[in-house]
Amino acid sequence: MKAELPLHAPGTQLDKGYIGQSVPRPNTQRLLQGRGSFIDDLRFPRLAHVAFFRSPYAHARIKKLDFSKAIKSPGVLAVFDGPKVAEYCKPWVAVLAHLKGIKSPPQHAIAIGRACWQGEAVAAVVAESRSQAEDAVALVEAEWQELPVVVDMEEALAGKKIIHPEFTDNICFKREHDTGGVDDAFAQADLVVEDTFHFGRTPGSASRGGRSSPTTTPPSIRSPCTTRRRRRT
Repeated sequence: MKAELPLHAPGTQLDKGYIGQSVPRPNTQRLLQGRGSFIDDLRFPRLAHVAFFRSPYAHARIKKLDFSKAIKSPGVLAVFDGPKVAEYCKPWVAVLAHLKGIKSPPQHAIAIGRACWQGEAVAAVVAESRSQAEDAVALVEAEWQELPVVVDMEEALAGKKIIHPEFTDNICFKREHDTGGVDDAFAQADLVVEDTFHFGRTPGSASRGGRSSPTTTPPSIRSPCTTRRRRRT
C-alpha cells in the first residue's frame, strides 16, 4: 500500500510506502526541545477561559439548570445555557454533496432541552482563569430525566431506539461499493481474519481573538479551511 501524498521527510522511502518503514517525524527535534506551541501556551490581553458543564448521561432531558452558586464563584464572568448561546450561534447541520442522502439533526453549540450523548455540553462557564471556570462548573446543579439510550453501533443499526425522532432510523448516511466477486474471494481465501476494532477520539481546543477585525483563531483541528469558512459566515 503506497501513500498517495508521501511526506518528504529525511530518510523516507518514497517508492516503498510507509507500511513496515521507519518514518522520521519532521518536527520531533523542535518538540523534544520544548519549543512546541499549543493552545494552553498562548496568552492574550483580556484572555478569558471557558469550562463546560456536561451531561453525565448518554441520553437525558434537561429538566432544570441552577447557576445561582456558579455565577457567584470567584473570577466568573458569565454562565450560559443552550438557549442563551443559540441567540448568537446558529445550530450546525452537516451538508456534504458527496454523501447523498445524509441526515443531520441541528447541532447546537450547547445542548437545548436534551443531551444526546454522555459528555455533551449543556452549560458554559466563562471565568478569568481555567481553574476558576472549572471550580464554578462543579457548582452547577442540574435535574435530569433519563431517556432510552443506544450504546453501540449494532444497536444503532437495528433501529429499535431512535435518538432523533425527526428521523426514521439512526443512520446518518449509507454508501455501498460492490465490484462483484466478494463472496467468492472469501470462499477461496487460505485465511480469513475477522475482528472488531475500537478507536478513540481526540478532542480539540481553540482560542478566539478579540473585537478587532480581522481576528486570529488558532484551532487545534485538521480542518482550518472549514473553520475559516464558518468564521466568515
